[in-house]
Amino acid sequence: LAKGPEEWFDKLEQLVTDADLRKEMGERAHQSVLWTFGPYRRQILLRQTLTALTRSSFHLSQTFIPQSKEQLPNLCHPKPATSPVRTLFSSIRHLNSRVTVVLPLYNYRQFIIEALESLKAQTLADLDLIIVDDCSTDDPVPVVRSWLEENESRFGSTRFLQNTRNQKLGITRNNGFDQAETEFIFPLDPDNTLLPECLERCLQGIEVAGAAMAYTDIDYFGDVQTEIANFDWNPHLLAAGNFVDAMALIRKEVWISLGGYTTSHDLFSWEDFDFWCKLAEAGLPARRIPTCLCRYRVHQKSMLRTLHKDEEFLRILYEKIEEHHPWVDLSIDKQQLDRC
Repeated sequence: LAKGPEEWFDKLEQLVTDADLRKEMGERAHQSVLWTFGPYRRQILLRQTLTALTRSSFHLSQTFIPQSKEQLPNLCHPKPATSPVRTLFSSIRHLNSRVTVVLPLYNYRQFIIEALESLKAQTLADLDLIIVDDCSTDDPVPVVRSWLEENESRFGSTRFLQNTRNQKLGITRNNGFDQAETEFIFPLDPDNTLLPECLERCLQGIEVAGAAMAYTDIDYFGDVQTEIANFDWNPHLLAAGNFVDAMALIRKEVWISLGGYTTSHDLFSWEDFDFWCKLAEAGLPARRIPTCLCRYRVHQKSMLRTLHKDEEFLRILYEKIEEHHPWVDLSIDKQQLDRC
């Protein structure tokens, strides 16, 4: 805050009198040190040290593993972009949860309760929930608040937030992640659902693998009904396109270190693909849970049905992704790349 010793008195007085400034400084300090000195970064460095000492092959060989401490992502990414929010509902029962589900909401009032019921049914006992409404026009607030009032006892902490103005998906997700106080975060779109064991299995998988992120296979439902077996994590496959849905368990310190979700509106809901590319570029490992535990709803307004039909739109979108990540070439065939 202070540019020199002569400003110290004024700045210290400002800190004493300005509670919002103290809170902002604390949050910035926490985010700035979490990756550098946090437990997951220590874990990565220790694994590299033990690998070097034993000269054994690193079991996470399908990642862009840095060759030295200096090459580990120092993470020159800026602080995740967020925006002001207002609190519509808040309840804190306990602080035992290790996982928070972040649910960004925009105009899916007809689906939101089904998504929330799937969270209520999770076998993971301790769970936090954050819903961020991006100024929906279909008035979901009474429906959501009523459900939360009836079910707040299911969750350790429950918050229903609303952006002060429409911000689109990237910032809305970041707002939820920023408010989460747990080690792990799982984003869930309001038109999708989770099978009961999803969060528990993802938590087990991410810890056993020492991974930055864990994801499952996908069950399409709605207008299309089919199970999609996913690829095991191989960052080279991202060069040909996305194969990991946004529904994944992510370490909060990794989200911070990568600068959060990109908030550029020209990604048009491909923020998750952009985030996975940043994860790959940072050399961080991920773990696939080879079971269908996430359910993706296919309907007339879903991205699967709308965006992929417009060739000109896709061309522009591909150019933007490749501009952000020059090693990506979305004209490549995944199976051909895998054989290579």
